[in-house]
Amino acid sequence: MTPTEEQLTGATVGIVPIEPWDFVTENGQGPFTARVLKTTPTSGETERAVLLRLDSPLQFNGVMCKYFVGRPRHERGPATEILSNRPTAFNLTCIPEDRATERTPLTSVGGAEASL
Repeated sequence: MTPTEEQLTGATVGIVPIEPWDFVTENGQGPFTARVLKTTPTSGETERAVLLRLDSPLQFNGVMCKYFVGRPRHERGPATEILSNRPTAFNLTCIPEDRATERTPLTSVGGAEASL
């Protein structure tokens, strides 16, 4: 069964980046604690995008990163994995706070954001 938005919202996750290597060099390997603020289906029943807020912001390539949009990197979506406490591969994109607080922060990420 796919977790609901209510089950995912508020969940605490640990982020352990493996690339890009310069992010890991600049910030360490983590885990970096974050909280799920919002989720939305992206394509299919189990694949979701998640809005994450780091407990402690990090800097990457001169950009302060506190909010990330995470999307599944492989065929299984992250929703199931977050609640099962198993590692999940995400593509993460740092977004500015004003974007994170919009009504629909998970749509069409692009522009000057920093990607991990």
